[in-house]
Amino acid sequence: MTIDTSHVIHPDHVVIHCQGSYEIESTLAAYARAFEIAESNHVNAVLFEALDLTGTPPTVMDRFTMGKYVSELYLTYGGKIRMAIVGSEPYIDPDRFGETVATNRGGDVGVFTSMTDALAWLDVKDPKATADRQ
Repeated sequence: MTIDTSHVIHPDHVVIHCQGSYEIESTLAAYARAFEIAESNHVNAVLFEALDLTGTPPTVMDRFTMGKYVSELYLTYGGKIRMAIVGSEPYIDPDRFGETVATNRGGDVGVFTSMTDALAWLDVKDPKATADRQ
């Protein structure tokens, strides 16, 4: 099984909701799609909500690959689209290794286990419109 996504466009951000069983290939494809949706809708913030993932958590190498890929996407899209990733442990690494990889390579990404913290980091104007999940 792979990750399925749906999205909701808000005036200042897009929410990508993910569900299904984690796998690296579909995660990378979902990241790319998130940036495409943000750019085509002229928003510069993505909330990548992965609270409903199941299956085997990412490996350290997966986390490295995801961080590197998000930084490449950030640069490909002109350094203007920020991404907050929200999930739960163990899908989110408590040490935020993937976030460190992305930011060390120039990406603008934050990784969170709290929807409220992610929305605050993105500086979303109306967080109540998005924060129906905590």
